[in-house]
Amino acid sequence: MTTCLTRLVGSASESLYREVYRMKRQKRDVHRRAYLKGYQAGIAGKSRDDCPASNRPDWLGGWRDGRTDFWDGRIGVSGIQTNPMMA
Repeated sequence: MTTCLTRLVGSASESLYREVYRMKRQKRDVHRRAYLKGYQAGIAGKSRDDCPASNRPDWLGGWRDGRTDFWDGRIGVSGIQTNPMMA
């Protein structure tokens, strides 16, 4: 009985550790995060003027790609294959 409980607790803590590690890694990768935020703004049809001052080149690169997908009609379900957040 205790071994089953230990396994359950061990696997739960391991998955929690993986989730926390993934979150920390996501926070460290500011360039990818800026690109994704720019892509989201572009696909939503927002203006380039909404660009934050920090990480401007990454944000604008994502915005351009999102804007292109927006103009090409790749929004919603039809845009899943080009959405960088799905990769």
